Amino acid sequence: MSVPSQQRHELLGRERELAALDGLLDALAGGEGGVLWIAGEPGIGKTALVTEALGRSVDRGLLALSGRAAEFEPDVPFGVFGDALEHRLGSLVGDHPGLLEDDQLALLAAVFPSLGSLPDGREEVAEQDERHRMLRAMRHLLNRLAGTRPMVLALDDVHWADAASV
Repeated sequence: MSVPSQQRHELLGRERELAALDGLLDALAGGEGGVLWIAGEPGIGKTALVTEALGRSVDRGLLALSGRAAEFEPDVPFGVFGDALEHRLGSLVGDHPGLLEDDQLALLAAVFPSLGSLPDGREEVAEQDERHRMLRAMRHLLNRLAGTRPMVLALDDVHWADAASV
């Protein structure tokens, strides 16, 4: 992922936030994990800060993925993750056979169309019966992606996200 330079702009008055961000990104590049939660009123520049974080991640050679929850899609399971990951998964799974086990692949194919059709004629994942297996498969996928190189996963507008994503 690249962040076009015209989308990145100087963030005035955000020296403290940018220093904290740089510290987290440096730690990530050194093998430490972390979470940065950006919250606040609409219009204060949260998305601009996320865009800057992604740009600085790319500048450091980190895997930078971003997704946004949609206000009008609150019932799409793992929708914000689908937005962040869908465009990479087909090629990633193709390039790394065995990245996911068959049952994990089947579960995640219900969320990520790029993984192909569901095997055995399954049309959807049963909500209660397979919810925990789906969460484990999603966690496994994220761990495997982060195992290829340090990863920044930016999720925006999470307040609109579906319950499974949250």
